[in-house]
Amino acid sequence: MAVIEHATRRIQILGSTLHQTGEWTTQVARNLVMDIKDATTTVKILIRDHSSNFTEAFDTVLADAGIRTMLRNVRTPRTNPIMKRWIGSARHELPNRTLAWNHEHLRQIPHDYEHHHTATGRT
Repeated sequence: MAVIEHATRRIQILGSTLHQTGEWTTQVARNLVMDIKDATTTVKILIRDHSSNFTEAFDTVLADAGIRTMLRNVRTPRTNPIMKRWIGSARHELPNRTLAWNHEHLRQIPHDYEHHHTATGRT
């Protein structure tokens, strides 16, 4: 799971799991809210899709922090092109150019890719 700050196009990977559940996404939302408060960043809106893993508890955690949740319309590929491009390049570039040695290395690779794109200003 990842978020992007549209103003700066900064990517932040929030976590990964083999079996995403509503409880897991709610905990990720809590972690995101804590990170936002620590960074003194102002977040007004979070755009998300219609996945069943985004439960009412997920939206409540964000609403309590003053973040409005907007649902992305179904079949509107241009709604979030910056994030879609980053995900697409991560899916295509990482498997073709990276050899993962073990599970921990596999979990670290997306974070390295996140830092690469933040440092180079690419999305």
